[in-house]
Amino acid sequence: MSDLDGPAGGVRGRSVPALAAVSATIYGLAGLGLFLSGMLHTDDMNPRWLLLTLSAIALAFGATALVRGRSFTVLEAELMVAVGVAVIVALTLGTRIDVAALGDGAGLPLIAIYAGWFLTLRGRLIVGAGALGWLGAVAARGEGVLTSIAAGVAVESLIAAEIVRLLVRRMQSLAETDPLTGALNRHGLEQAWSRLAAPARRRGSPLSLAVIDVDGLREVNNRHGHRAGDQLLVRAARQWQTQLPRPAAVGRIGGDEFVLLLPGLRPDAAERLLDSLAAVAPARWSAGVAEVPPGASLDQVVDRADRLMYNRKGGNGAASTEGAGS
Repeated sequence: MSDLDGPAGGVRGRSVPALAAVSATIYGLAGLGLFLSGMLHTDDMNPRWLLLTLSAIALAFGATALVRGRSFTVLEAELMVAVGVAVIVALTLGTRIDVAALGDGAGLPLIAIYAGWFLTLRGRLIVGAGALGWLGAVAARGEGVLTSIAAGVAVESLIAAEIVRLLVRRMQSLAETDPLTGALNRHGLEQAWSRLAAPARRRGSPLSLAVIDVDGLREVNNRHGHRAGDQLLVRAARQWQTQLPRPAAVGRIGGDEFVLLLPGLRPDAAERLLDSLAAVAPARWSAGVAEVPPGASLDQVVDRADRLMYNRKGGNGAASTEGAGS
């Protein structure tokens, strides 16, 4: 997710990532609520010392998320959520006030939305288990109306987490996908680079990058119209998306120019693979292949492969390759 900017989209250098900022807000509000409950304590409620202790813990969680900022991880957020839903169940079991038992679970839909937006399936399962645990704690009171209301809240929480997750996936797809070809756009390609390049560096495994230019697109547009040119690009992209081995990534960076990220392949192996695809391709294309060296940026490797691709266009048609040390 993107960072939260300051006022009027201020300087991003000191911005707080959304996961950390939202986590800090949620636990800060929870801590404040528990503190007020402790101050307004009655004999039917959970012990005051417990409420104030939990308030301090919640505030500490919020401060931790805020201080860690970019270092705050999803796993840490999920551990905090596990503690939070366990506390909700425990407070519900401990209070003798029916309204307070319902109030303990009032925040579950908000936690579910948070889980659907930021957390993995594991985090959503934690929230689901917590919602069902809270429902069981309310049902144990033997009040039918109370249980019905709690069941509605629990079901809403489960549904909210999944609906938000679907919305997030849809928004990510729109933000990272080229609408014409279904290939990654520039932003999506940068995300794929982050996913593939770092593990390749850690493991010392090869990673090749190919820049591909679809030949003759201008002639197709001039002779048959832009619709025909668009269809040519779509067919070419579809071939790479369906025939390249996973987890290869296909991105479009220009009108007729694409980038392929090919993990596990050195340039010579990547060249052989591309030559086999070119033999049955729906369009003619030229490719330049470069190995990704340690510490190189996406732009640097794209520039190198792009130069190799143009060398091919001026040569004999064979794919141009270059190793990391070339």
